Amino acid sequence: MLTPAAVSQVRRAVRSALLVEDGRAPRWQWGGQVPVRDFVAAVDRHRVAQPLSAAAEALALPREVAEPVAEGTRDDRLGAMSQVRAIAAVDTALDGIDHLFFKGAALAVQLTGDLTARGAGDVDVLVDVDDLEAALDRIRAAGWTIRPQHASDPGSWMWGYQRRVAHEIGLEGASGTVDLHWRLDPTYDALPSFAELWSRRERIQVGPVSVATMSRSDAFAHALRHAARDDWGSLRSLVDIHRLARDRAAWPARPDRLARTSLTVTEATVGLPEPVPPFRRVRAGLPRALSAQRRTMRFTRFQGDAALRYTTYCLAGSRSPRDIGVALASLVLPPLRVAHVPEHDAAGAILHGLAARSRPSDAWAPGGDR
Repeated sequence: MLTPAAVSQVRRAVRSALLVEDGRAPRWQWGGQVPVRDFVAAVDRHRVAQPLSAAAEALALPREVAEPVAEGTRDDRLGAMSQVRAIAAVDTALDGIDHLFFKGAALAVQLTGDLTARGAGDVDVLVDVDDLEAALDRIRAAGWTIRPQHASDPGSWMWGYQRRVAHEIGLEGASGTVDLHWRLDPTYDALPSFAELWSRRERIQVGPVSVATMSRSDAFAHALRHAARDDWGSLRSLVDIHRLARDRAAWPARPDRLARTSLTVTEATVGLPEPVPPFRRVRAGLPRALSAQRRTMRFTRFQGDAALRYTTYCLAGSRSPRDIGVALASLVLPPLRVAHVPEHDAAGAILHGLAARSRPSDAWAPGGDR
């Protein structure tokens, strides 16, 4: 169980580790403020071993703290190397189809030059929706299988529904999980289209392969949204925002309320680099963020919690009537709760889906920042 005191001290430690990265003096050092076991548990939950390990000397971490943090960093590095192999395999499988890798090792290289800096996680790859079926066939042929909670029959009504309402499909394989996206976000109009993202792409070297990823400005816009989807409950996501915020040219010209809330939460918890462009703070989300950061389990608190948070995020992040429609559809008929519905006709699929929706389960919930 995470203790509020331990999470508070980890926030302070991460803030000082980022100050060290920025070439400044830390404002926090270890003084036995909380039990070692509680502190390390909070570090593991928030996946921030890497920045703390890099600044261990400046933070005066004693051996009993520094060693488990360093071990967590080593485990993250091994996991990241496995992710790099999966990226290479997916990149080969998608040869001839425009695709962008984001988050994971791609973002780590973009931000730090170290492909292992964000630790292990899924391989996130984005394609244009018109290329989705071809990309999915290629990745499956390379050895990945679709997760059970995702529709897999392209002829079913639910497959089309999932394409409209969801934005990613997960696949499992021996070398890790691949999340194949056709939009960056559950909303349609809050973030740029694939064509826009592709026109601004950057190329980076991830291990043995050169891959395309989003520009820093697009990565920043996505990070601000992604943190909000998780109720700002992951300090690693806020570390991403801090690192992206160092590039003033990447800042959004007119951040919307959700983006400004993410910036406000980051500033209040792990800090923003100084100086930053002026923006209007939105403190309404801070209590929710602090509560989410204390959760032992990141994504659920009670039955239906993930569904409620997902819909709340979609409504808060909507930019158009189409976005609001997606939010309401996902509440009535969550696409990952009803993916197994086999009917090809709309009426039968909807009736079957509503029956499945009435059974208690939170299994449909979308994944977070893994």
